Amino acid sequence: MQDRNEGWMQWAPWLVAVLAAFAWLPPLGLHDYWFPDEPDVALPVVEMIARGDWIVPTANGQPWLDYPVLTYWGGLFWSHLLGGVTPFALRLTPLIGGLVFLLSTVWLARSIAGARAAWYAALAAAAAPLVWMMATTLQVDMVFAGTQALGYALYVAGDQRKGRAAVVLRMAAFLAFGLAVLAKGPLGVLLPGLILTLWHAWNREWSRILWLAPLALLSVAVAALWYVPLVGRLGADYVGQELWLQNFDRFGTTTRGHGGHSVFYYFTSLFGDLGPWTLLLAGALWQFWRERNQRGLRLVGLWFLVSILFLSAASTKRSVYLLPAYPAMFVLIGWWVAGRTQVAWLRACLGITTAFFAASAVALVFWRTTHYAQLPQVARILPFLAVGSNTLAVLFAGGAALTGLALWRRELQQGVRACGATLLLAYVAAMWLIIPVIDQVRDYRLPTAWLMAISPDRGPVGFFAPGLEVTKRAGWLCYLQGRHLQFFETAGQAQAWLAEKPDRLVLADPDSSPAVPGTHILVNWMIGEQKWIVLAHAAGR
Repeated sequence: MQDRNEGWMQWAPWLVAVLAAFAWLPPLGLHDYWFPDEPDVALPVVEMIARGDWIVPTANGQPWLDYPVLTYWGGLFWSHLLGGVTPFALRLTPLIGGLVFLLSTVWLARSIAGARAAWYAALAAAAAPLVWMMATTLQVDMVFAGTQALGYALYVAGDQRKGRAAVVLRMAAFLAFGLAVLAKGPLGVLLPGLILTLWHAWNREWSRILWLAPLALLSVAVAALWYVPLVGRLGADYVGQELWLQNFDRFGTTTRGHGGHSVFYYFTSLFGDLGPWTLLLAGALWQFWRERNQRGLRLVGLWFLVSILFLSAASTKRSVYLLPAYPAMFVLIGWWVAGRTQVAWLRACLGITTAFFAASAVALVFWRTTHYAQLPQVARILPFLAVGSNTLAVLFAGGAALTGLALWRRELQQGVRACGATLLLAYVAAMWLIIPVIDQVRDYRLPTAWLMAISPDRGPVGFFAPGLEVTKRAGWLCYLQGRHLQFFETAGQAQAWLAEKPDRLVLADPDSSPAVPGTHILVNWMIGEQKWIVLAHAAGR
């Protein structure tokens, strides 16, 4: 298991981040906002830039505080710089968050475990499915994770220094945690504060714990840059209620959250989000527990374990909520692989990965014979999907061959590198060849262009879909050029609204249409897997 050319390990991790930037950046604008999550973030930027407002995010003209403002500010900045609100401009902010995430992971791994560990940590981070997805998707989670990763990296750097440099770096760390608060809320400083407190307590560094509270005031000061003017605009009662509902209420109830997942949710979802690296994480955690007296490893071990236990206790669970703890996982994985420990387990992991790549290649060749490929919305793009699926099949077959060869030759670290390279190339192929094709059947632009053409000038469009989560309804507004949606809770409200002005239209789902008497269907749409119809008054159109 001897690696050649040890010198290149010093700069290889940074090369991974550069390659990730070049791989992820060009295709950012090749597909539109994907429902349901991306329009939730795009719409406030669309409305804020139309009003020239940098303080109050709105959706459908109403204050929208589901997320704080940092990702919106990024979207506003890039939209002004590039001359308009586009998917490419808005996705630049999560991409930058992803690169900060990668570079901070490299910095942490180098500080804690050395250059060789940093190389494998960088490779695992860049080739993890959830990292790739969140770095190229218009959501707030990667910005949240990236700012926290930067905060931890700065704090560790300060911990390894003395004097003024140590103080400055620790202060910078909590400024970064303040940005995390602006990215997604108070957890951006509360959870790191808890983890750092436990770390110093484990090391019996009681004076360091006393410094955490005044440092946290820096995070509060950063957050106040937005919250103070926001309270001035909307009032303390409204902002306080939203803060409670969006953050603390989600922990114990599901008033505003996605609940119903078991306490083991994050443990069972890891493989889909971390990919084959999950197998290496298991070995790394076992080795960490055996060598837990190492100071730096204590921090990343606590970072992962406290995060997953804390989030598992919450009633609201989504796999992206664990993303801020991923740098800790990658540092542990890099340290474990670089240390050449537990050879038998690493061989078993590579064997499973080889089989997974081979099975993926076979599935990509034969999926066109399945029932799913015969669905109308899939069949019409099947010739274009075939190009991408064949490319991915070749990549996974090559990955299976390379990892299998490394396994046979007992060059296990080379097998890890082959695994990472295969996944990175697969993501690039998916972004260029698969996602833009799928976008053809998920795109809202053509239907809304038709809707705009026949709707009364500048008037609202009705919306009646009682079964659809209310926070996901406004995504259509990204394309309605400043118009609003008129939501209806009952069929009677929709009927009365149409009767008042018979030239109005109501966007609805097919299951709701029979409940609205006196209407007829103008058009049917299938967008992704969601069916939509447009209702008109029987006496109108």
